[in-house]
Amino acid sequence: MEVGENGENGTNGEMQEHEVAVGPAEEIELGREEKRDVNSEDYLNSKLKFEDDKLLDGDANGVMMAWETGIMRKTVDLLIPDLKPGARVLNIGFGMGIVDRMFRDTKPKSHHIVEAHPAVLEKLSEEGSDFGKAWEESAPEGGKYTVHAGKWQDVCPKLLEEGEVFDAIYFDTFGEDYSQLKHFFTELVPGLLDGDGRFGFFNGLGADRRVCYDVYCRVAELDLCDAGMDVDWTDVEVPVEGMEKEGEGEWKGVRRRYWTLDKYRLPICTFLG
Repeated sequence: MEVGENGENGTNGEMQEHEVAVGPAEEIELGREEKRDVNSEDYLNSKLKFEDDKLLDGDANGVMMAWETGIMRKTVDLLIPDLKPGARVLNIGFGMGIVDRMFRDTKPKSHHIVEAHPAVLEKLSEEGSDFGKAWEESAPEGGKYTVHAGKWQDVCPKLLEEGEVFDAIYFDTFGEDYSQLKHFFTELVPGLLDGDGRFGFFNGLGADRRVCYDVYCRVAELDLCDAGMDVDWTDVEVPVEGMEKEGEGEWKGVRRRYWTLDKYRLPICTFLG
């Protein structure tokens, strides 16, 4: 999932809730480059390019890439302890479907996917899709497998109204700034997540510069605490070989190298107390 140069997922990021000291030798620049919001009509009407190892938007920005697979694998392992069957799962942002295929393989009781981009939804509706009618009809008794077409800002409040509750929630959208992630875990997760459930998100904020990445991790930790959640961090090695140079290796055909770090900090969040 691409994150912007200023430490956000493709639009202007803001860190107004907290001031975090990073020392006189360090300087963090935010808001250097304005990019389109994932929820804008421009983005949702844009063409996407589907390749075997990547999903690109119309400007060749990486929406999702295959090198993230190891991160997704560890995320699912931690969100669903022992990969126990029967979990109720909610995933925000289908993309290439990497994490949803892993969730599917755990044989969940319920599996809800929220996706807004028409091109991704069209692919999901194609004959032979892994998440088409046959998948929906394979849900166990009392469960539900479904793809919600629309923005999570519209879909999730309806899930709340319907009384849906989940054991595992994952959030990985493209083009949204930190304020949207914060809104999700502050306003929606408390009502959607079971008391013993686990919440995770793709932690790519500021991942093109170590100092920004560390600051955003700390900001998220503070805001999660304010929302009544504790966060456990797990370091995941990132296979940086072939990812060192713009436009080469993994980044061939991609507008910008949005990840430069050798470690990913994986967040797993649970309710305090």
